[in-house]
Amino acid sequence: MTNDDKDKPKNDFGMIIHQKRKDLKLTLQFVADYCDVSVNFVSLVERGVKSPSDKVVLKLAEVLD
Repeated sequence: MTNDDKDKPKNDFGMIIHQKRKDLKLTLQFVADYCDVSVNFVSLVERGVKSPSDKVVLKLAEVLD
């Protein structure tokens, strides 16, 4: 596994969140603040390591709309 591989999202949901955030040029910090979660948590969601609560999913939908 290369360094590039370990930074790629592992699931479709995380990949979509990651790509949409990048397309909108939003930082992890901005999204985390909007969703009232940590930067680390958003990163873990994007990589498919953690699953967000329903509340966080709704906030992600708002900020990435």
